[in-house]
Amino acid sequence: MAERRIALIGAGFISDLHAEALKTLPGARVVAIVDPAVERARQVAAKWGIAGSFASIAEMMERVEVDVAHVLVPPNLHRPVAEELIEAGLHVYLEKPMAESEADCEALQKLAKARGVALSVNQNFRRHPAQLRARQILDEGRLGRLRYLHCNYFMPVGQMEGRQFGHWMFNEPKNLLLEQVVHPLSQIDDFIGAIRDFKATPEPMRDFGGVSLQTDWRFTLNGESVNADLAVSLGARYPNWTITALCDDGELRVDYLQNRVIAKRPSRYLEALDHYVTGVDLAWQTARQAHANLANYSLALLKLKRRSDPFFLSMKGSIEAFYGALERSPETLDGALGRRLVGFCDKAIRKARIKTPEGTEVREAGKGPYDALVIGGTGFIGRAVVGQLVAAGRKVAVMARNTRNLPPLFGHENVAIVRASVTDRAALEKAVALAPVVINLAHGGGAADWDGMRKAIVGGAETLGACCLAAGTKRLIHLGTIASLYLGTPGERITGDRAIDSRLDKRNDYSRAKALADEALLAMYRTEKLPVVILRPGVVIGEGTSPFHSGVGFYNSEPHCLGWNDGRNPLPLVLAEEVADAVVRAMDAEAVEGKTYNVVSDVRMSAREYTHELARVLKRPLEYHSQSIAKQGVVESFKWGVKYLTGRRGPYPGVHETRSNGLPATFDTSDIKKDLGWTPIAAREEFVRKAFDVHGEG
Repeated sequence: MAERRIALIGAGFISDLHAEALKTLPGARVVAIVDPAVERARQVAAKWGIAGSFASIAEMMERVEVDVAHVLVPPNLHRPVAEELIEAGLHVYLEKPMAESEADCEALQKLAKARGVALSVNQNFRRHPAQLRARQILDEGRLGRLRYLHCNYFMPVGQMEGRQFGHWMFNEPKNLLLEQVVHPLSQIDDFIGAIRDFKATPEPMRDFGGVSLQTDWRFTLNGESVNADLAVSLGARYPNWTITALCDDGELRVDYLQNRVIAKRPSRYLEALDHYVTGVDLAWQTARQAHANLANYSLALLKLKRRSDPFFLSMKGSIEAFYGALERSPETLDGALGRRLVGFCDKAIRKARIKTPEGTEVREAGKGPYDALVIGGTGFIGRAVVGQLVAAGRKVAVMARNTRNLPPLFGHENVAIVRASVTDRAALEKAVALAPVVINLAHGGGAADWDGMRKAIVGGAETLGACCLAAGTKRLIHLGTIASLYLGTPGERITGDRAIDSRLDKRNDYSRAKALADEALLAMYRTEKLPVVILRPGVVIGEGTSPFHSGVGFYNSEPHCLGWNDGRNPLPLVLAEEVADAVVRAMDAEAVEGKTYNVVSDVRMSAREYTHELARVLKRPLEYHSQSIAKQGVVESFKWGVKYLTGRRGPYPGVHETRSNGLPATFDTSDIKKDLGWTPIAAREEFVRKAFDVHGEG
């Protein structure tokens, strides 16, 4: 392939995959990355050896020569960004969806044709290894003529589970189709060709605490010569992404999550023996592919072969196909497939007469004054805090980075919104000046490494403390976590004044950073009289939270909880509303500056009891699997050994962290009850109802 000078437009997580895939492609040279968040662009550039990082496309075009641009920005920016690049004479490779509407796609097609450049969309799952194997089997006619296709797309959506509704895909019903459903649609299109007509049947909308989403659909699809149907459930508990192809002489089942293709065809034997022979053959195909997948994963993990997970291979294959076509037949790169899929989503919404639910109209924060500024107030604890403050007649300013699709609570006349990030010091200084009380609920734990975690959590706390001192804040209420303490000694009494773990080097990055953030704020209290009080919640459960909490155990999959120990000791559980009550009480309590309190409920269930109650409510066969400390130590040592052999060397994992994860210590919360007048729920029945029944299926 001729050398191509490539620019990545957007430095989000997907940029890493594009950069990694391009590294394997001869002749591909990434020369620039563009993102308004220049520091993020620089980090990606440093990681992948990209020479130039720029804040804008205009700046990039002045400084470097580029042939092709990969557009990796949010979908609402696809059209304007692609237009700027096409006008500059660059070939454009867009992440899906092509644009937000078929009209936008058509405009891009016309412009690309007029400028004589290629335009294509990364529908990478058409290059999934299982898709390629299935296409080969059908194309070779091994099962006869294809007659019908059925597809299930039942997939969890992390943002749904976490109630992170600020993502673009939740802005209107069509966006969920554009973000998620184009994946199986592109695969069906690959099998049966362009869809001539279809029927769209939506299931009733689901409510997520005041946010209504169209998550479930049934589509009947008519192709040129083969028909299909597609069942969609977004936010499903059990993931199932499969296609079954029915042919004249057998059937093909494609499982994309397990990277498996199983062909079933009749044998030459009589019926009774045929059932046995085909059963053995199906088992052999399953076992053979399972072994191959495990071997490929293991070899790639040990760096004995190149990365070979299906998602990466699909990305690599799609990018290779684009550059191959750009070399041989650029006229075929006209964006037709991307437009077809976006057009389908447009038509589906019109056919089903789906209307965008009315969103919550929020107020921008003025000069105030407000009774409290809640930083990170749109999360599950934040919603509980804001709700209790509003119920008490207080005026609240809520600072959050993403304020779209908020529940009705945030439209209350006593609530105002500050759209800003805590990393923006200037915005933080202005926000802190709005209220005498600042409540910091910002999580800050999304960084990929220790440096990022330290900067976000510890650096963020230090910056907030400095802003509060400058503004003369009367009280800063900072939410820490009991994870900053060592809790691995069975029966040891833990009070609010317990010091952070003395062996932080043996703890995970998040626990370590939260502990150091607490220490930084307390140091500012001692040296500069920062009026801070620190609340450390236990395992927070209840409305708005995921019931599959890591404080109970590790969930490889929802039905199976791998315990941190035998699961018999009481856990320091607490409801989100109980945490909110403690926060509100800390606003007015006297003589609490410089103190730390553990927020743990009086109802303390074991991990086994927790699993039993959750299984009862969900009506699912959930299991708790006890694990010894020794067994976990062996597993962690094995993981460490693999990382060591592959060059990812870190400290040897002892059992210190593992023992603390089990939470066998005992909490004494008499201090918070006395100082704040905090009274958690004492009745087990009421606690269970509020902790678990909210997760039932209505």
